[in-house]
Amino acid sequence: MRLKFYFFAIAAGLVFCCARPLAADSWTSPARICFGIEDKYVHDNPAISYSCGKMFYSSETRTIYGPDDIYFSFATDSLNFWSQPVYLDSAVNDTVLEDRSPCIGFDDTTFYFVRGNYQDSIWVTYFTGGGWISPQPLDSAINKFASGGPAISKDGNTLYFHSNRPGGYGGNDIWESVKSGGLWQNPVNMGAEINTAFNETEFSLAGNDSDCVFYRSSDTSNIWYYNMGSGDAAKCLFYSHYDSVQFWDNYRYFGPCISWDAQKIYLSCNPEEMEYISWICVSNRLTGVEGKPEDRIPNIEFRMAQNNPNPFSSQTTIKYQTPKSGFVNLKVYNIQGQLVKTLADRVQGAGAYSVTWDGRDEQGQAAGNGVYFCKLNSNGQTQSKKIILMR
Repeated sequence: MRLKFYFFAIAAGLVFCCARPLAADSWTSPARICFGIEDKYVHDNPAISYSCGKMFYSSETRTIYGPDDIYFSFATDSLNFWSQPVYLDSAVNDTVLEDRSPCIGFDDTTFYFVRGNYQDSIWVTYFTGGGWISPQPLDSAINKFASGGPAISKDGNTLYFHSNRPGGYGGNDIWESVKSGGLWQNPVNMGAEINTAFNETEFSLAGNDSDCVFYRSSDTSNIWYYNMGSGDAAKCLFYSHYDSVQFWDNYRYFGPCISWDAQKIYLSCNPEEMEYISWICVSNRLTGVEGKPEDRIPNIEFRMAQNNPNPFSSQTTIKYQTPKSGFVNLKVYNIQGQLVKTLADRVQGAGAYSVTWDGRDEQGQAAGNGVYFCKLNSNGQTQSKKIILMR
């Protein structure tokens, strides 16, 4: 099981910005993706299908203390919600060893992932005949040393991964191997344009075989961008954020995945005030807009969906989205305008959220049958929905 508590040396008053500019491009600040109802589990290391309609990721949905298995979800609607996690397949997930860091090929049928608890190795399986076949470890050229974070080129003939094998620049470096005669050849280090004395891991490549992102663990935990063949140095996109008070508005980014069309970056975020929870977030590319990534997400609006079910008897789900970071207040009132229940009252990042109301008030007493109003406030905007409770 992976260690769920992340400790950092935090200097007093140290605060990092969320992101740096990309030349001639900018990216929106990462916004949380929500998988189903009241998403409280560890989801990380996403991999996105060619169509961007299906996402694979590591999770501990079944047992919050592990081991990791691989799940998938489908995109559902414009609220940036995805379907409930679905267990990938017992033929793929091992019952003892962790399975994580998925990578789906451009053909949507070739699937690489990492297996192991201490000595990681890269495995592959194929979707054929309506199901996934039994996975197999890659050649010894790849797995002779601990290897992880696989990424595959569009043609399926070049594999990228991180490893601590000899000959690198630091602890973990990014390596590449070319397939020839059906076998993976001896890996080649990707060089000083990417690798440093720090740890570079979790490489991800777009379908143009040039745009890529990776994770660098140094004095902070950051997401970096690199354009292969451009001759430019790698650029830091997203900084993790550490305040002077541990577990207060602190978060760590890791496990990035760039979409095949290079227009989205999916990444993992561990909010430090919630020690063993991690989320998957998404950032959108703003092509031709130079400067610091915005804290607003394009193409979505401030919105609260109608609760479901409505009417309800035992509990109901309320979904909402905020296109900009800020203080979010979500409360339930009776028809006299009296507060019944506070569902959210804190600063939240831009993105999609889901909460449930069990029909009880602030004192835990069952509210009476009737009409209630759920009111959402954030960044000077307000929306409300009528809720009917019928026990």
